[in-house]
Amino acid sequence: MNVDSQYSEQLNKKHFDFLHCVYKAPELNISSGNISLAYIAKSINLPESEIISISKYLSTQDFIKIDNSCPLWDEIDCYVSITSKGIDEVNSGHSKSER
Repeated sequence: MNVDSQYSEQLNKKHFDFLHCVYKAPELNISSGNISLAYIAKSINLPESEIISISKYLSTQDFIKIDNSCPLWDEIDCYVSITSKGIDEVNSGHSKSER
């Protein structure tokens, strides 16, 4: 993650894996770059309740945004997409891991 980022201490591996999964959505041919929380839970093998908690955290940090058609964050079938800030986190995380 960004070493000078105020969020770097708070973003753990699960958060990064979540962000990376959302980041890869267009490569997976998921429409409009949106990916469901249920798909993410399955992909990174975490309980749905934990995925919902992570999504709430990443949303408040402006790394992801929720699809406007989903009424509640507590629904596992909600769709999310990555923001430019989230893309920056994924890219800086990859460059750091390559060092």
